[in-house]
Amino acid sequence: MATLVVDLPNMAPPKKSSNSRKQPDSKRSQGVDRHIRPRIAFHLPEDVHDALLALSKDNRRTITSELLIAVEEHLRASGRWPVPAKE
Repeated sequence: MATLVVDLPNMAPPKKSSNSRKQPDSKRSQGVDRHIRPRIAFHLPEDVHDALLALSKDNRRTITSELLIAVEEHLRASGRWPVPAKE
């Protein structure tokens, strides 16, 4: 198997997106982390995903709100919510 390498010296520089203007008041330009709350990313089976989307639409809530409600209910049922206050 051979690899072909081509040098293209006359290529135009990449275009900047139209949204590349700096905004001095933005959290990013001030060096503030905009993700202050912890985040978890995961994959859902398609049927669970579809049911979650339908639930959030029917209840007029965000998917995040629906997930937070479900997790808190599960934690409460297992005796882990609310977390006891530290003294």
